[in-house]
Amino acid sequence: MQAPITPPPGGDRREVLLRGIDVADGFGLEIGPSLNPIVTKASGARVRSVDHADAATLRAKYEHHVGVDTSRVEEVDHVWAGGRLRSAVREDEPFDYVIASHVLEHLPNPIAFLQDVASLLRPGGRLSLALPDHRYCFDHVRALTTVGQWVDAYDSDRQLHTPGTVLDHLLHAVRRGEAIAWEPGDQRPLSLVHDYPEAISALAQARAQAGYLDVHAWVFNPHSFAAIVEACQRIGLIDLRLVDLVDTRGDEFFVVLVRPVDGGAVGEGGAVAPAVDDEARLARLLSARATERAAEPVPPTTRRRPAVVRAAGKVLRRLGLR
Repeated sequence: MQAPITPPPGGDRREVLLRGIDVADGFGLEIGPSLNPIVTKASGARVRSVDHADAATLRAKYEHHVGVDTSRVEEVDHVWAGGRLRSAVREDEPFDYVIASHVLEHLPNPIAFLQDVASLLRPGGRLSLALPDHRYCFDHVRALTTVGQWVDAYDSDRQLHTPGTVLDHLLHAVRRGEAIAWEPGDQRPLSLVHDYPEAISALAQARAQAGYLDVHAWVFNPHSFAAIVEACQRIGLIDLRLVDLVDTRGDEFFVVLVRPVDGGAVGEGGAVAPAVDDEARLARLLSARATERAAEPVPPTTRRRPAVVRAAGKVLRRLGLR
């Protein structure tokens, strides 16, 4: 049974991400903390970090950004610049918790990532995720990701984003006003972030496999993400159970996955869920589509049809031809 979606709690986002986590006594791993670690080493917590570059490289990357405090970048324990996470992170002791804020949507192979996190956690250990809700960020007009797309990435052992993925990101990214993320209810007009020359350049780089291009490969709302995770569990691809799904606050939602204590793989043996569960699964899928429609993902620009075309349409409708 999938965890029900819960309303956003009070407190700041750090409190939400750390619900159920014992930072004082636990041993943790934070993935991609960069400038904004959720659990700092300076606090005295037993926490390790993994990022795409070492601390010196990260500080140099951001040193010319206005208003950025590079002193917030803490030393990086493990550099993960490609391949499997479990090959980059080697610890003698399993982790009690793993935190990844706005990481998973960037990864070429989410199933492999979740498998690796499960292998790094102790039984009962928690993975806490913050994920963008596409209805309230630059992914607004993109279609929801499907479990089949995750499986294709896993079966092909995807290491880099495909040219099509890069193109989808560049051609469909939008902003509201000047913002690339916004609050629910914001009705400022949409506009495109990138133009065709940018998209063509990125496409050429992706086709040449000339290195990692940082894009949003996957697009979710809370219900759609839960449906993907459940499918991966049931067919035996990931050994993590979704236990907490916090509804969207601002432009993001929060998920907690736990490694089972009993040691049995979720979906082991390929057992088929009973019919009553199929009904619940359909309800969740319909919820994902309903929340998608409610966001009204209209095109970035809209133009009224010429008056003569509108008049012709009315005539056709009266004649029953349209």
